[in-house]
Amino acid sequence: MKKVSSCNSFEVNSRDNGVRLQFRYSFAASGYATQQEWRARVEQSEVRLQWDPDHDPTCDVVERRAIQLGLRGEMLKRYAQLEVVSIQDITEFVAE
Repeated sequence: MKKVSSCNSFEVNSRDNGVRLQFRYSFAASGYATQQEWRARVEQSEVRLQWDPDHDPTCDVVERRAIQLGLRGEMLKRYAQLEVVSIQDITEFVAE
């Protein structure tokens, strides 16, 4: 398995309304002149991205990393109310 060691941007394109989001989650990759300016922009952002440890089905940590997106504000509202078609609880299926 190939491990991703570095990634500094992530893009999401919405097919429905043409919204394009680009996340710059490190100061070095951000293009901002100062770290203070970059931090202020991160605080204003409705989307945050971070790398987290990934786990296998038995909850053991695996070598690869997982991308976690955090949504807030209008982006969270749009995603929760417009983009999600359905949510199904598969707990019993997984337990089998």
